This record gives sequence, C-alpha cells and structure tokens, in this order.
Amino acid sequence: MGSLTNPPKIEAAFKSAVNSSISLHTIRSHIDYLIEAFLVQEAKRHIGNPMKYYFEDVMLC
Repeated sequence: MGSLTNPPKIEAAFKSAVNSSISLHTIRSHIDYLIEAFLVQEAKRHIGNPMKYYFEDVMLC
C-alpha cells in the first residue's frame, strides 16, 4: 500500500502472479471507482513519475 505504482505495473503484477490478462483500461477503471468511492486517494507526482495511491482511513460504525 502506498508504494509508487501505475496501471502498467499493476497489469504486470497480475500477469506474473496469476497469469491474468486484465487490461489497462479495466485497471484504470477500477482505480477510478476506488477514488470516486473515497477508498483510495491519488497523490500526483512530477511529470513522468508514477502515481502513488493511498487507502483512505474509513471508519465504518
């Protein structure tokens, strides 16, 4: 969590770990859904550097 990453790195991890053929479009869509649901926050970095994502501290009572 919170490590530097981007959709191509996530795609490569899925391919190597479970031999999945998940597309970059699908990965980006899922990340966008998590951001819109306030479960993940995107930390924008300098141009050309990968994004950093943080899981929000959501307390459900």
